[in-house]
Order: sequence, then structure tokens, then C-alpha cells
Amino acid sequence: MRSRWLMKFPATARNQPVADAILPSVRGVSNERARCAGVMPCAFPSVGHRTTPRKRNSSARKSWNTFSSPRTAHRARSLCASKKNKIARMSWNKYFIIVTDVERKELHELVDMTGYGKTLISFEKINFRIASNKNYEGIGFGLYENNFWIISADQTEKFFNDEPSVLEKNLCKRFPNKTIIALAENGTVDAFGFNLIVNGNRVRVISGCDGEYGYEFGEPIEIELTNLKNVQAEIDSSEKEEIIAAEGERGFSDYVKFESLWRTPFDLLTEKIGKTIDQIYQDNPEFEIFKQK
Repeated sequence: MRSRWLMKFPATARNQPVADAILPSVRGVSNERARCAGVMPCAFPSVGHRTTPRKRNSSARKSWNTFSSPRTAHRARSLCASKKNKIARMSWNKYFIIVTDVERKELHELVDMTGYGKTLISFEKINFRIASNKNYEGIGFGLYENNFWIISADQTEKFFNDEPSVLEKNLCKRFPNKTIIALAENGTVDAFGFNLIVNGNRVRVISGCDGEYGYEFGEPIEIELTNLKNVQAEIDSSEKEEIIAAEGERGFSDYVKFESLWRTPFDLLTEKIGKTIDQIYQDNPEFEIFKQK
């Protein structure tokens, strides 16, 4: 089943082939269809998340040219890069909810505070790398340097809707004076999202997929504006000319905006946690998987 988050975006010829071909492998169901799309997930996120604009590749498969939008065709072609760069260019798919700077508690105490504690039971203890990538039934919970982590694609995606989810409401009630962030990055379908909550109130919510945007709330935060300037400075003249030739000045502006928003979730993580996602993977803290009783 396609995720609710991705279903917000039109299921047209522009993005349907990408979502249908790749999303099953994101969930760990099958890699065969991902092979057809020219992309294979790596075992662990050793290269971290993408922080630079995607480069175009003229050797893309002809099938990607069926996309009706030049912007979408550009992004599709980037997924069909040479084998040498295929892994390095894609981002591992990450879905995290984090309550920062919690008072030291036992993990099971914190799980109870989510509102789901009475319906869940601890299933197994695993490390962060596996918790964030393994296909399993259940939700991952962890306590890492006084930050309470919840790993679940379904629960994270609900934080990007206009109506707060049950989990979001419970966390805001239980941690009224804390900063809560929900972060998502799906490199295989060019999707991202983040929700910044401070003292129980939403500050900024935005999600996007392949140049399209879902629900948006609040004004751009400082990291967004900084990233916008950085992306503008990093795109070389030939790249800029190529985009403008295909999509016009408006298309170039749209491209820069999306690229800058793409890198914002995990820059926000670094600001609030004090470590990059790559450093957290290196530390590889212990997590627990909880399932329905």
C-alpha cells in the first residue's frame, strides 16, 4: 500500500512510475522492482544523506523520458546515474520523531508516555542502524544522549498532516516544555518532511515529493533560508543554464527551493541534537522494537 504521505501528491505519469517501482523496496518488501528503476538500496547508510544538489546524467535510460515534466524527468534521470555513483547519490530512507533533552528516565517509562505503552510489548533489542533500516512490524524506541527517539515511517508521516496525530498530541501533552522534531528523508522518491514543535506548539511543518509540496504551516526557519543561499551558490553555471533552458527561470527557482528544503530536515537534526546523522550512525546506540501485544 502506498503511504498516506505520498498519496497527497497526484498519481499521474509524472511520479507514478517512480513511486510504484521504488516504494516497495523502501518498505523492504521487494528489491526486484527497484532494480527495474535502476536503483538498489545499500545495506547501511555509510554515505549519509545527500547535502548537495543532484547532478544530471545524460546516459539515463530512455524510459525515464516518458515523464511529462522536465523537472521530473531531470530527477528521474538522476536516479539512473552510472553504477559508480548509484549508491552515493541516493539517500537512505529515514523516518524519525525525536523529543529533545528529556529528563533521564527508563526507556519503558518514556514509551508509556507516548500513549501507546499499554498496547505495546518489547520484542527485541537491536542497534540504531538496524532499527532505522530493517523491515519489521512494530515501532523502534531509543534513548540516546537524553533524546527520546521514535522510529516509524507511518507515525512520522502523520506529523506532516494539517491535523496533529494522536502521537503528536500525546507527546506535546507529556513534554510541554520540550522541542520535538519529526524528520523524514526518502532519497529513492525525492521526498522529505519535517515538523518543528516548540513548547507544545507547531512552528514549521512542510513536506514535499519530487518538486511538489504537501501541507505547509508556519514561516521558513533560519536553516531553510541558509540552505536556500547555499544551494544558489553551489549550483554551477552550466547546471543553471541546463535547468533554465528546460524549465525557464521559474523552474530554476522551484528547483533551488526544493533542493534547499530537501537538506533542511537533517540540518535541523544537527542543530537540535548537536550531532550529524552520520555521527549517530557511527555511535550506533541500542534501540528496542515494540510490537502490539
